[in-house]
Amino acid sequence: GSATGGGDVGASLTDAAGARQEADALGRQLATGQLTDIQEYMAAATKANLSVELVVAVRDRAVEAFQEIMRMQV
Repeated sequence: GSATGGGDVGASLTDAAGARQEADALGRQLATGQLTDIQEYMAAATKANLSVELVVAVRDRAVEAFQEIMRMQV
């Protein structure tokens, strides 16, 4: 990867964390009756879930690449 590739991963991590915080806040509002549109919460929760799945997939691929490099003969 290049320096810009690293920035993209960092942005994905930041996006995932922000999406999770937004979903958590909407979940609290829904639980307290402040949010009446459950679709808004469901959309935020789905976005957060997909963001986390993306970060996990990128992490898994990075670990696989590292393990492959470590198996290479010099």
